[in-house]
Amino acid sequence: MENYIKVKKEVKKAIEEIRRRNPGANFGEAFQYLLGVREALENDELDRALELARKAQLAAKPTTDYLLSRARKLDNEGGKAFESGRFSDAIEKWRIALEEYESALELAGRRRGRERLWRGLGAQ
Repeated sequence: MENYIKVKKEVKKAIEEIRRRNPGANFGEAFQYLLGVREALENDELDRALELARKAQLAAKPTTDYLLSRARKLDNEGGKAFESGRFSDAIEKWRIALEEYESALELAGRRRGRERLWRGLGAQ
């Protein structure tokens, strides 16, 4: 019973973060994780449900590092698409990566983490 209470608390935190509409949040991803929580609970997989609830929180209230990681991944995917001649796909990946970088910058400013952001981007 105690594990169910933990899951409930973590889901509640995720929902609170979704309602806050944090910069850089990926609400679709957060909702997908919450649907996964429901499925895990139906299968009595409490550890998985807890993990998914925490992932939902991160998607709804991303850290600067999380946003930078997503942006770098999209940037790399864009480069690979470009090399493969899929130019439209490359441009779309880079467009989304740019949005992620901008969200990271906004979030860093709000959290006073600009120095860390610039170090993360490789600036001197």
